[in-house]
Amino acid sequence: MLYKILYWINKFLLSFGFEIRKTSAFPHYYMQSFKTPDYTNDNGVYTISIENMISPHFFSYGQESWHYYTACLKEYLGNPGISYDRSVLKKYYDAFQPKSVADILFFDDVDSAPDILKKIPALLIRDFWRLDGSLEELKRSLIDEETQLYGPISGMYGEEQFIRCVNAHRLINKHGYIPERFEDGYIGGYFFKKGQDYKFLAMAGKHRLAALSVLGFQDIKVTCPYNLKILDADKLESWPIIRSGLFTEQEMGLIIDKCFGQSGQNFAQYYHLNISDAGHA
Repeated sequence: MLYKILYWINKFLLSFGFEIRKTSAFPHYYMQSFKTPDYTNDNGVYTISIENMISPHFFSYGQESWHYYTACLKEYLGNPGISYDRSVLKKYYDAFQPKSVADILFFDDVDSAPDILKKIPALLIRDFWRLDGSLEELKRSLIDEETQLYGPISGMYGEEQFIRCVNAHRLINKHGYIPERFEDGYIGGYFFKKGQDYKFLAMAGKHRLAALSVLGFQDIKVTCPYNLKILDADKLESWPIIRSGLFTEQEMGLIIDKCFGQSGQNFAQYYHLNISDAGHA
């Protein structure tokens, strides 16, 4: 009954940019404010440089960066006859099979990761920045399933990601990027801000974004359809994941440094996933 009451209260509050959320401390609930980014926008649509766009696990879509989807497309364009089974995408899913969020965000130096990250199952990276409640509650509610973010995944699911990348490239190359014509046409996500620097964390439209990158698009129209719209590193005390009690500000500072310090190239080198090194025929 309590959950139903909270649902209706939050439905009302969210229209004003607020939400009642859980915390590990008494009284176990708090009011979260979701602020709108102060970047120039046009009716909720933001124009973002692709150099500032990243995946939930910090792979960059920038032209000189490395992302497993952009790498897949570049390889395909160089060899249209290549199959998923021989692709760099398959190599990525086979090589990268993390067990915890620490394995994802600190892949090359897990020992330096905050201890709490080592206890959080890898699958929770999908909604990492909105986590609340206790670690025990999060684990109990977790449903183990495949994800496009990392391996292991089935051949069928991997093939689906491969095809979606190729189809997104084909369609955007032919028609352009026209998100306003479709119900879910915009790349969706939220902002990370650190001083004057920022990143846009893309949560929806990852295959389209890879295609836009490979096709040379520089400025991408995006929206923030989620309650969470901006995470400001200078205001850590307001972050949901901090207020819930899961992380300290110091621990989150280490993660933020990773976010702004990676481009994906170091990951590709660490796992030998650069196309020139992969030995594809």
